[in-house]
Amino acid sequence: MDHPFDRSKIRPSPVEILVAGLIWNRQGRHRAIPIAEIVRLAGAGNYLLDDRKVKDIVHQLRRTHRVPIGSSRHDPPGYFIMLDASDLDAGLGAYRRQLIEGWQVLRAVAPQSWIAELRGQLTIEDTTP
Repeated sequence: MDHPFDRSKIRPSPVEILVAGLIWNRQGRHRAIPIAEIVRLAGAGNYLLDDRKVKDIVHQLRRTHRVPIGSSRHDPPGYFIMLDASDLDAGLGAYRRQLIEGWQVLRAVAPQSWIAELRGQLTIEDTTP
């Protein structure tokens, strides 16, 4: 990928472009940009953001625009562009663990009809480009 929106089919908003650009310049987990720095830099560009708004924008960048943004609470904390397997583990490992744990709980206690329905939904979502 040469640009944060290479995989997006939707036009990003100006603030999404700004936040994506700030994170895009931090490729790899060792160059993560803290939320506070994003807030500060966005303020210099006349965007009044807070932590919650930055998190919401990052969520949109990931889901809607498919920007490969990882996040870490460890040193250095912040958002970064995932480049390799170790970045994926650092940036998405918590999501993966939470998904597996949740699935194990559902399989243990949910009705079988729920499990079948979820399997069908996962199959449909996996085939969506």
